[in-house]
Amino acid sequence: MSGATEVSLEQRLDLLEQGRVIDREVRTVVERLTERVSVALGRSLDTPTGHMFVTHLAMALTRARAGEALSETPPGLEEELKDRPEEIALATEILAEANNALGLDLPETEVFLVAAYLGALNKGEGL
Repeated sequence: MSGATEVSLEQRLDLLEQGRVIDREVRTVVERLTERVSVALGRSLDTPTGHMFVTHLAMALTRARAGEALSETPPGLEEELKDRPEEIALATEILAEANNALGLDLPETEVFLVAAYLGALNKGEGL
């Protein structure tokens, strides 16, 4: 299977949950958002970049719940994404849904980080 990983997205989330890295509520939200992104992009996220995206999203939500959300956007990332309004819009939408579902207030930097993953997924590239 070219481009596929050795474990499925479900198995990756199993490992994160069983290792107590994420909890059931975060997992449920991540699964819902993953499906939404897959439909929006018209492709499976069961790729190495998709797995990185799902892991990042799960960890970002977990960090935010613990009051440890990232606060700084990596240098140059916002500029790099200026020509990617679709990815910014989708990232904004899914993070708003996560905020509502989990009672969070994710920082803007997460929009740019998620949009970078979405851009790579949309192009079929790695980060």
